[in-house]
Amino acid sequence: MTDTPYTPELVKARLAEAADTLRRLPSARIRARLTAWPDVVQSASTAYGYEAARTRPAAPSPDAISRMDETLAWLFRVEN
Repeated sequence: MTDTPYTPELVKARLAEAADTLRRLPSARIRARLTAWPDVVQSASTAYGYEAARTRPAAPSPDAISRMDETLAWLFRVEN
């Protein structure tokens, strides 16, 4: 990226990619587990997977994370 001129289209694309990469990263919250036992099934409908499936987006690549870090650093250089 050092040889590429910073055009408005490039900046817009990099900010969009950074937002997408940030969305796909796992949550930083630490979930406290009080026990190693599995969760108790409360009803038969949840026991057999009759509820809607929840999917996560694919994890971002290390290159995408590096570009996101570089792009987010740009925001600290923006003056009011």
